[in-house]
Amino acid sequence: MQTPTLATMLRFLKAAGVERIEVFDPLSKVKDELPVKNQADILYYSGHGNSATGGLLSCWDKHPVLVSDIVPSVNWKEDLDYFIIAGCSVLKPDPTNGFAWGNATLKQGILKGLCGYYGAAPRDEGGASVRIAQDFIAFLTSKQPPSRTKDRVLNAWLEANLRNKALGIVYTSSQFWKVVVRRWPFKDKVAGPFNW
Repeated sequence: MQTPTLATMLRFLKAAGVERIEVFDPLSKVKDELPVKNQADILYYSGHGNSATGGLLSCWDKHPVLVSDIVPSVNWKEDLDYFIIAGCSVLKPDPTNGFAWGNATLKQGILKGLCGYYGAAPRDEGGASVRIAQDFIAFLTSKQPPSRTKDRVLNAWLEANLRNKALGIVYTSSQFWKVVVRRWPFKDKVAGPFNW
């Protein structure tokens, strides 16, 4: 039996997490599996972003998925606390990108934070994207990241990106911080907070 899947990235993003449930009837010996909405605490999207629209790109969907397509005020009201968008420039601090995502989620009290990139996201070649994910998890579970935002998840994202020279950015409901990668002899740093 093949487990049913959510047909599009949009459906998955609206669900903000899916758990596979197996149902078994011992009398008839019938077994079935279904994807059931079960919102994550932290939802991680890894893929392409479109800074012209602020959308997330998928090869299955015909158009970019925008924050207005997800309708966070309806779909993300259960348990989701953070959304990480590991796609190029989608959280660039402007009205089309980061501010649009923030206005629809953070300003409405739906999320505690947004994490992502304000410029090019790390490419998979060379392993930077994997190292960032590993460092991020390590800072959440076993290491203490430097406190910049008063939020461990946001601090972990910033530090993981700083250590890997990536253009990471985080948002709260009123401020953002970003990793600034500089040329030698200057040191990379986290800049902020900036009000938005």
